[in-house]
Amino acid sequence: AGGLVGYAKIGTTVDNVHFVGKLQVQGWECTGGFIGQTDNNVDVSESGIECDATIISKNDDAGGLIGYINGHDTTVGNVKVVGKNTEIIATENAGGLIGNIVTCPKLNISNVGVSAFITSYNNEDQAGSGGLIGRIGQLGSDSKIEKSYYGGRTSKGNYDSCTVNEETENKRSYGANINGKKSTGGFIGYIGTANGLLIDSCFSTGSVHAESEAAGGFIGSSLGWCQGSMTIKNCYSIGKVSGTNALKKGGFIGKLNGNISFENVFYYSAFNSFEDTVGNQPGSNGITVINYQKDILADDDSRTVNTQVYDMSILEGETYPYKNWTTEHDDTSTTMVHTYYGDWPMIPERQLKGYLAYFERYTDGSIGIYMPGGQNTLMPSLPRGIDLGGQKTGYGIFIDTSNVKEAEDFCTRFCKKGAKPLNEITNKVSREVANYSISLDGETFYFWKFTNGSLGELQPQNTTENPWVSVMVKDTTYHVNANYGAAIAPANLLGTDSYPFRIRNETHYDNLDKNMNNLKSTILGRDKYSISRDWSKK
Repeated sequence: AGGLVGYAKIGTTVDNVHFVGKLQVQGWECTGGFIGQTDNNVDVSESGIECDATIISKNDDAGGLIGYINGHDTTVGNVKVVGKNTEIIATENAGGLIGNIVTCPKLNISNVGVSAFITSYNNEDQAGSGGLIGRIGQLGSDSKIEKSYYGGRTSKGNYDSCTVNEETENKRSYGANINGKKSTGGFIGYIGTANGLLIDSCFSTGSVHAESEAAGGFIGSSLGWCQGSMTIKNCYSIGKVSGTNALKKGGFIGKLNGNISFENVFYYSAFNSFEDTVGNQPGSNGITVINYQKDILADDDSRTVNTQVYDMSILEGETYPYKNWTTEHDDTSTTMVHTYYGDWPMIPERQLKGYLAYFERYTDGSIGIYMPGGQNTLMPSLPRGIDLGGQKTGYGIFIDTSNVKEAEDFCTRFCKKGAKPLNEITNKVSREVANYSISLDGETFYFWKFTNGSLGELQPQNTTENPWVSVMVKDTTYHVNANYGAAIAPANLLGTDSYPFRIRNETHYDNLDKNMNNLKSTILGRDKYSISRDWSKK
């Protein structure tokens, strides 16, 4: 059964065909939203399902576009399979775009987006359920999948149970976006023989659950017959991965055999309790594990212009924030805008226990610090052995020892768009910070020093008086004056008796004695404040 063609025995071209309103396709064997089964070359372009759709195979494979492909070239370009209540259900293999590819001499998929609930009930080996493709048996050389995605679903910003067709006789609930008995993946469920398949600039934001076999955020099982090789580059997975087989549960791939080359590939681990990228091979395996969003945030070349979300209570009005290479299909327009259909999990603001601090070194080697909310006057408190790189004054941050991994995220708050973290602390925590600890109020903090060039990275706000930088710390907004050192204070208290304006930079520090009177009379402007050598007195 097919929404357009049940069985295509001859070469078939589909161009500019769109389903709107509602689509229901149910077959006993191979079932597809467009084509049930093909026995010849197929080319589908500028087309899609853009409505609620239910596609069910009661005894075989099901796909949002094509149910079953065997033995012929297949090209799919500029296609979407989307809809708030769209679901694809198969007794055998299920895929958001294609259910089952037995063999395909040349597969070429480009600019495809899928957002649907997908379920396979097949309990046999080599069965698959995937966001884009359920199962790939064998591909010929020069096959490629590029600039395509699976868009996940959330409930109130979380990967929880979602219900489709509310208040109808077809109401169903899904514990995960993509569900399978065997190999289940956010992008592809199962790959047998790849023969050089290239997957480039693709991603999945779906949640995945496999009942008994491999579960992966991007691929369930890859190269299952241990034949051929494949390359994955410029891809990432975001999503909750669950399954009963703990040894075949990976953030990117559930079970890996054979040879895969990874280039610029990410697994965002924020929504799982594990960091292994490949379930049966602990470690990263050439895939970058990230705990912070900055590595996959969109840039000007990949920013989504058109976003269609389904979790309206949380995401309404939001723009998909991560890299996206997929445009809206529109054969009448010369301008293609990045388009995303689906949800993504909302990430709560990380609550760090820490302080933005100003420091200065004294002639006796001790170091004074100034921290709003902590110590509000400069006191010789830091260990004398800290290497300040020759700096006499500067900035740093204090993060409590239970949140060391979050310090990098904290640093990025101070950076201009595209700038590196101020002091590049990545991979340096255990090596450089272990001895830079201090006890404050009964708690232990690690200290990171901003480099000499840090002030140049600060992005000030536009104000009439000074270039202030706003920083959120511990639920409080602090303002930092990028020109004048340690004028740090809660926004509503800056300049008060508790948080006076204080000018602290290397020039004034070096010329403190000769400029003492000028500082007191013209810059502080208040006779009741005096300055001493250790900067600790009013």
